[in-house]
Amino acid sequence: MKKALINNWFSLGADNGAAVSSAIAAEQLVNPDYDRSRQLSCENAAGLRWVNGVLKQAGDFLGPVLTQAQLEHTENLLAGDAGEQEVRQLVCKLRGSSFVDQHDVLLPYEYGEPGRRTFDNQIDSLVICSSGIYCLEVKTRNVKGTVFDFQDLAPGIYDQISYHQAAVQAALEVAGCAVDPNLIKSIVVVVDRGGKPKLTFKNQQFLVEHGARVVGLDGLSHLLSKGFDKCRLSVSDVQNLERLILARRLRDPRYYAENVCFSLTPGLLNQVRLLDMEHRFGVPVEQNVTYNVALNDLSMAGLSGSQQNFFWLIVGQLFRNAGQPVVLTARELKKMGDYRSNEVNQFNKAMSGLAAVMRTIPFFASAEYESRKLTVTLKRQYVSTFSMYSSESISWNNLLFRKIGNKFGKTLFRKLVQCANDGYCAIPVQDLRYLLGVSKGYRNNQILKQIDDSMIYLAPFFENLGYRIERGKSRRIIGINFSFKRCNPRFLLSLEHEEKYLRNIATNSCLTPQDKKHAKEIFIKNYLR
Repeated sequence: MKKALINNWFSLGADNGAAVSSAIAAEQLVNPDYDRSRQLSCENAAGLRWVNGVLKQAGDFLGPVLTQAQLEHTENLLAGDAGEQEVRQLVCKLRGSSFVDQHDVLLPYEYGEPGRRTFDNQIDSLVICSSGIYCLEVKTRNVKGTVFDFQDLAPGIYDQISYHQAAVQAALEVAGCAVDPNLIKSIVVVVDRGGKPKLTFKNQQFLVEHGARVVGLDGLSHLLSKGFDKCRLSVSDVQNLERLILARRLRDPRYYAENVCFSLTPGLLNQVRLLDMEHRFGVPVEQNVTYNVALNDLSMAGLSGSQQNFFWLIVGQLFRNAGQPVVLTARELKKMGDYRSNEVNQFNKAMSGLAAVMRTIPFFASAEYESRKLTVTLKRQYVSTFSMYSSESISWNNLLFRKIGNKFGKTLFRKLVQCANDGYCAIPVQDLRYLLGVSKGYRNNQILKQIDDSMIYLAPFFENLGYRIERGKSRRIIGINFSFKRCNPRFLLSLEHEEKYLRNIATNSCLTPQDKKHAKEIFIKNYLR
């Protein structure tokens, strides 16, 4: 699994557009809130760095990971693209019949030393308006304070602006349009990655002396609207120049071996998340159950404790498959669930019963156990519910879950993990009856007995766990309010803190001395063997 994961999440060599778009897509997959401001920031590839870091720590993989240089190169491409988008957004607001703009303009132009000639020139933005033709060169930088020193860009920036102007001049001359060189001007736009729109500059005199202007995002619109060097073009002149430039534009064929092109998919990302939890919490990937918390509202009616174990293992497998169908043989199921009984008929009956219950759950399109093979398929509209990791996702360790020897306790465990950050879980009694799958003939007092039994199994994992009965009219039980000390639910993924769990039992104020003794015996027998 790990080898396939690493061999497929990126490739080397691409044009700039493909590299940037694939990096943005990968970042948005890791963090759906990823937007242009994050793309511009100094941590614009945080998701990619995290994926790369997880794979580095995996230890026994055979494929490549990104080097520091490749990560920094991707970060620079992302920042440059975001800066150009910021400029593009400002320029687009000024468009009109006498103001047109073209972005990422590639023109034929020969320059360089003999034997090392380049035959194109790329201009970030080309604006044609009544006051002239403006070549915009966008520099996206992390500006310390509010002062940008152009000495950091010298001497290359001087060549860039002169080449831009010469390329435009040559393109128009080839088209039979001779224009005054003073009509073609350059603007260097500095975009701060920290988001500061107002900047001041120093050491820009050489640029100004050669007819260029320097500006931040805050002054670009005004400079273009006002113009400089007093040139005037009519509306027809503007439109004709635009047509001639368009006719000379080249399709960008440039391919760079150092560019990284990402092909991260939801399925691969799910595997990375599980590898991360395996490394940090010691949870084997195949025993990690990750899913959307909406599934916690499913009733486990008709399922034994053992069948619940397998049900949630299948849910975890669906997540690892990014919602694609799951096919597991009896041998694979037994290995995953640590099922040690040799009773073949008993196992087959349990799996057939599990499949029958799953067919009644709206999420599943089909669930069949035939020829000692279980096949589960999701309905299309629910694939993302089972496969996409989000703030509504929850994870726990099936190695721990399956040792909870009380089927009601299993359901309560899931609900408490869901509320671990709050330390409080209020469940109306009718909802609780549904979740626990109790029959109508089951009296509420009998449910309380089952909850008391569950507390024995759950006390180690939730500090000072207890519950309070909520009563309505006529003292009828209308809800159960569980409370415990707030905790990070990820601490419940492993059993690394034996002393803490035993201390939670000893200090629980809601358990009787006999309950504490019983809880300790169960914990030592079931979890520490």
